[in-house]
Amino acid sequence: MITLLFPATGENRLYARNDSPVTRVIFNPGDTITSHEGWQMRVDEVRNENDLMTYIGTRLDTEESEVMLREVMLDSKLVFSKPQDRLFAGQLDRMDRFALRFRARKYQSEQYRLPISGLRGMRTNLIPHQLHIAHDVGRRHAPRVLLADEVWPG
Repeated sequence: MITLLFPATGENRLYARNDSPVTRVIFNPGDTITSHEGWQMRVDEVRNENDLMTYIGTRLDTEESEVMLREVMLDSKLVFSKPQDRLFAGQLDRMDRFALRFRARKYQSEQYRLPISGLRGMRTNLIPHQLHIAHDVGRRHAPRVLLADEVWPG
């Protein structure tokens, strides 16, 4: 059994070792970690004492060396933003979410390859005389044109 403390609510809960809702993260030398008190340290050494990790390193705020930080004293708000960090920590997305992202990127790639990609997503209607002017200006060597349409009837 594993006992977990949830600091936001102050609750302790018991879970079976194989069914706990958390993933264990083990840091390596060179990583920067944050304590539950908010200070950070650079890990120099990792020790395993009775299946509990102890990190030894240098505090970044005081430059104090040989500081020990036990695994249970780590900050509970740990966020992995880089894909490789999430992968190595075992935080994987469900396959259907990956498939959705993959299909979206595939369709986006197909849209960018279309010859009319510059006209995609317009909220205007092109008037024939505007197309004629754009065609004439586009054939010039160094076009410098200001095109403005009337906004008031008259």
